[in-house]
Amino acid sequence: MSSTMTGQTSPQRQDPEAALLRRMRHELNNPLFSVLTAAQLLAEADENDRNRLTSILVRSSARLKEAMDDFLVFAELSLDRHSSSREPVDLVEMLRTLARARSAQAEELRVELELELPSGLPLAWADEGPVRAAAAHLFDHALRLSHPGGRVCVSAFRNQSDVEFQVAHNGDADPDAKGSSSFQEAPAPDPRRDPALWLGLVRRAVEALGGRALTRRGEGWNVFAVRLPTCA
Repeated sequence: MSSTMTGQTSPQRQDPEAALLRRMRHELNNPLFSVLTAAQLLAEADENDRNRLTSILVRSSARLKEAMDDFLVFAELSLDRHSSSREPVDLVEMLRTLARARSAQAEELRVELELELPSGLPLAWADEGPVRAAAAHLFDHALRLSHPGGRVCVSAFRNQSDVEFQVAHNGDADPDAKGSSSFQEAPAPDPRRDPALWLGLVRRAVEALGGRALTRRGEGWNVFAVRLPTCA
């Protein structure tokens, strides 16, 4: 598969990782405050108030879990990049494991999760931690943009001397994917926009491992691809 690729640079006035940490602190504090307040009031509430407070606890706990999951992904993407140790990584098994962990969420969203993962794919030469975090974010990013009845397709294959995996969805247009049928470099981290910030961190982590992170939008699909070197 051949494609035209162009680089993209953009000077940043803010450190993107610091901007994301500030945003995550806010996202963690809000539901945590709601959980603590509702729990304190629940002990003295009557039956009607108990139902309302229980509902607040459930919603806030779910939001808190999502924020914590984002934080853990961020930690692997940003911190592991500075001290990566490479080893053979089985991308097929890793992607299958991530897909199994998200099958219930996909079913609840009524989104079809499709896997095209061949046997015998060469092992990637990478640090499994940030690669797994990058793939996890791409899974979640695709599911969040998908509508009921939509599809998220995950594939892996050999691309010349590299091994590549792709996460594609046919939901809302990804604002940070180029409107082109050719692959382009993933966006640089932009503290002003959440999608570009996250996808930019994925790009940094992948490039630190000697790989490439690419996006493509066309024919109703948004595709994010990660290319990594194979084991010698």
